[in-house]
Amino acid sequence: MNNEHVFKKCAGMLLALSLCSSVYASQSSSVVNGIAGNVGKLHVHGSLTESTCSIEMESLDQSINVGNVETAEFQNIGDRATPTAFQIRLKDCMSDSTEMIDFKTGLLTWSTTQPGVKVRFLAESDVLNPNIVRVNGAKGLGLEITDLNGESVDLGQLSRPILIPTQQSVLTYYVTPVKTASLEPNAFDALISFELVYE
Repeated sequence: MNNEHVFKKCAGMLLALSLCSSVYASQSSSVVNGIAGNVGKLHVHGSLTESTCSIEMESLDQSINVGNVETAEFQNIGDRATPTAFQIRLKDCMSDSTEMIDFKTGLLTWSTTQPGVKVRFLAESDVLNPNIVRVNGAKGLGLEITDLNGESVDLGQLSRPILIPTQQSVLTYYVTPVKTASLEPNAFDALISFELVYE
């Protein structure tokens, strides 16, 4: 076998290997800006929603101290101590139209420029008083939440619609110790969460 024949045979094999390599590369990689590499895909998804109010950071996790409550303040079941105010501060409230039904009265609350919100407070309730928050520690004592008008808040239920001024607003509520049974003095605490519902 002469050298020319060997060369032609090897050249043919090299050409075949080169073709196979080109076919494989075209199936498993691509060239982007002159650089070869593996191919991947990104599936990006999301949603665009209408802006609502945001809760200020200092309102998201609050510690409310009702102070030292004396047993002498409670002569009868249902007696209340001094209310302590707390606030839910909102920001970035955008001008928007609102139509919300007040479930207590069936009346419509509406505005063409102000966003509306309903507030719901969630907590473990007293056994005999579904709208009184049960406390840990002291016995015979619970906590009542009331709104700015002094109206008791129904635990677990949406409040009446509240129209929010644009840009920034403050929702004020009160928490009040209430005698629910025979008192046993001790330190007490309770965990209450809240949520804002926009419609």
